[in-house]
Amino acid sequence: MKNDHLFFLRIICLGFAVCICHPAGHSCAAAQITHPTQMMDGETPSPRELIVAQAQSRRIQRQLIIILTSSIPLILLSALVYTLRRTQKRLVRQQAELERANANKDRFFSIIAHDLRHPFQTLSSYIRLMEKHAADFTPSEIVEMTRDLKEGVAITADLLENLLEWSQCQTGTLHFQRNNHYLGPMVDRVLQQAYSMANAKGVLLASAIENPIKIYADRQMVEAVLRNLISNAIKFTHSGGEVVVCAAESEKWLELEIRDTGVGMNSMTMKNLFQIDKRVSTRGTENERGTGLGLVLCKEFVDLHGGEIKIQSEPGQGTHFIVTFPTEKS
Repeated sequence: MKNDHLFFLRIICLGFAVCICHPAGHSCAAAQITHPTQMMDGETPSPRELIVAQAQSRRIQRQLIIILTSSIPLILLSALVYTLRRTQKRLVRQQAELERANANKDRFFSIIAHDLRHPFQTLSSYIRLMEKHAADFTPSEIVEMTRDLKEGVAITADLLENLLEWSQCQTGTLHFQRNNHYLGPMVDRVLQQAYSMANAKGVLLASAIENPIKIYADRQMVEAVLRNLISNAIKFTHSGGEVVVCAAESEKWLELEIRDTGVGMNSMTMKNLFQIDKRVSTRGTENERGTGLGLVLCKEFVDLHGGEIKIQSEPGQGTHFIVTFPTEKS
C-alpha cells in the first residue's frame, strides 16, 4: 500500500514535470513512470514499452491540464468571494463609525445651539428691562445686572472661540506647526493670565518646573491646553486651595501634570469628560459656569500631537490631569 502511494505521487509529480518540460524529455519521463525499477537499475526499456509509456504520459498530461484549467476559475472565484466579504465587512464597519460620528455631532450641535441661545435670551431680557424700567432700578441693582451681563457675554465669547477652534480641527483647517519651545516660559505666561481669576477665589497658583525642559509642539495649542486645564482646576478648587503645574521628561515622552486640591470627580464624570456627545458642564465651587467644550478641545489638540491625556481623581481628593507629548530633540 505504501509503495502504491509513493508510485501515485511519483506519477503526479512527473506528470506536472511532463506538463512543463521540453517535449524531448517526455520519453524519459514516460519510461520512468512505466518501469521505475528498470530505470533505476540502468536497464533500457524496449521500443514498445516506450510507446506505451509515452501514451500514458500524454494521457496523464491531458488529465492534469484539464484539472488545472478547471481549478483556476474555482480559485479565482474563491479569492473574489473572500475579497468581497472583507470589503463588505470594512464598509459595514466604516458606515457604523460614520453614523455614530454624525449622531455625536448632531447631539453636540444641539447642545451648542441651546448654550448659545440662553445667553442671548438673558441679554435681550436685561436690555428690555433697562429700556422700560431704567429709572426704577437702584445703583446696586444696575451693578448686579451689569455683572451678570458681563459673565454671560464672556461665557458666550469663550464658547464661540472654542467652537471655532474645534470646527477647524474637524475640517483640517487649523494651523498646526510644531517647533522646539521651552516649557517653563509657556507655563508662566498662562499662569500669569489666570492670576486674576485665581486671586479672586483665593486659590494659589504655582509652577514646579525648574529645569529648562523643551517641548516639541505647536505653542498656541499647548498654551490653549494649559489655559483650559488650569482654569478648570481653579473653577473646582475652594478658597485656600492650590493649583500646581509640574513636568517630567524621558527619552520619548514629556509628561505635563496639572494637579489641584479641589472637589475631585467620580468615575462616571471622568468617563464622559471628553465625550463630545456627553458634554459635561458643571458649575464651579462659587457657581462659575463653563462651556463644557474646553476639555474636548484639549483632547483634540493633544491627539493632533500624537499624545495622550489622562485623569486621576476621587471625590473630595482633588484632580490630576496628566498630558503626555512625544518628544523630538532639536
